[in-house]
Amino acid sequence: SDIFVIDYDGKISKISKNNKTVVSDNGLKNISQFSASPDGIKSLINLTIFDATNNTWTALPAGATAAAWSPDSKKVAYLKNDGVYLFDLKSQNL
Repeated sequence: SDIFVIDYDGKISKISKNNKTVVSDNGLKNISQFSASPDGIKSLINLTIFDATNNTWTALPAGATAAAWSPDSKKVAYLKNDGVYLFDLKSQNL
């Protein structure tokens, strides 16, 4: 099983069988919110979704203030000042 770590310099690395590979050099700083998805493949980091399967980043819509995973890891519920919304990760639609 692979393990993902965020280094002090903001790089995300995958550790697998004693090999460490940088999968994202996004330079994350000041991480204030972090949540791993229930399936263990994605992470919410400062209201941005990191997908470890393809090393991509997807920002939640502007104005989002908090977020949480759906139990199946396919959607993210997020708060904006006027309500609660669902972001579908596959279609990238609300």
